[in-house]
Amino acid sequence: LADVAPPGTSAQSAGFDKPTATIVATTFGGLTYELTVGRLDGANYTLRFTRQGEPDKKDGARLAREKALEPYTLLVAKSKLDDTLIKRADLLEKKK
Repeated sequence: LADVAPPGTSAQSAGFDKPTATIVATTFGGLTYELTVGRLDGANYTLRFTRQGEPDKKDGARLAREKALEPYTLLVAKSKLDDTLIKRADLLEKKK
């Protein structure tokens, strides 16, 4: 997490109307995270996330922090998402 976007950042200005990617991840504990990656703004991507599922009680502090961040548009360093945003075809070895 590099920063938080200014309050009032619209979905359109952050690029969520035409997202760069949507990433869905499910933990072994049964939580599902959906990350919407918006536009690249300088060295950071805009990002929003939602969480679904019932958390374990032992994860209370971490989940409270995540809950507090959910309404915000986050700025995540491009370098943190570069590997994740590579298209599958580009990862596979080309047949000769």
